[in-house]
Amino acid sequence: MLYSFPRSEEERNGTSRLGLSVGRKVGRAVVRNKVKRAVRQAFWDLGDEIPDEHDYVVVARPGVEGLLEREGQDGIRSSLAELVADSREERLS
Repeated sequence: MLYSFPRSEEERNGTSRLGLSVGRKVGRAVVRNKVKRAVRQAFWDLGDEIPDEHDYVVVARPGVEGLLEREGQDGIRSSLAELVADSREERLS
């Protein structure tokens, strides 16, 4: 799940910020930390596609650890890219 929040005019000259929430239902601490690292890396890899005028919060749901295990970093990156594209479309409509 991805939430985006518009930034004020003064803050728009910097890069977008990322907040993460990975709850216990995702798995034990080792698994949660692995998911956080993967999501952070995917977010920064998509830097050119992410508009600077918003900050983002990613809430990882149970099952994301399976995606990471099956498809690796590419699976996380593509899922996050879809979420960013969907949030961009919602803002435009």
